[in-house]
Amino acid sequence: MSRRWRGKRRPRPPWPRRPTGILPRRATGGLCAFLAQARYALGRFSEAADVAQVAASSAIAVERALGLGVLARVRAREGDTAGAEELIGEAVGIVEATDFLFDRGTVQLDLAEVMRLMHRDDEARVALGRALGMFEEKGDLVSAARTRALREGR
Repeated sequence: MSRRWRGKRRPRPPWPRRPTGILPRRATGGLCAFLAQARYALGRFSEAADVAQVAASSAIAVERALGLGVLARVRAREGDTAGAEELIGEAVGIVEATDFLFDRGTVQLDLAEVMRLMHRDDEARVALGRALGMFEEKGDLVSAARTRALREGR
């Protein structure tokens, strides 16, 4: 096996560079969406936004929607309610055009969090109810139980 680039400078890849130290070398939009959700859950909001931005720039609609959902939660937490509403509206619009119940439920959870952070508790409860219905229809017992706990304030 020959080393084609030995002694030569390797050409730049066609994809944008990712923030070093935050992402694995070959991170995809889908992986970035889930990493962003995990970072958000850990309270590492700045890192979550960086990783979610990579997912939100994906050409794959569902990956984009999941990234936008995390970005919306971060914006709402920062007090940028207009930006958060715009981002979560776009995310909901993307996933509602699919039949991916898990992803639709996940974005509904994002919507509920955004509404909660904006002190719109009635809208948050409605979004949690929609998410619960989607997870139950999917048969995702873990996500359904987690959503029930959020609805009950646990």
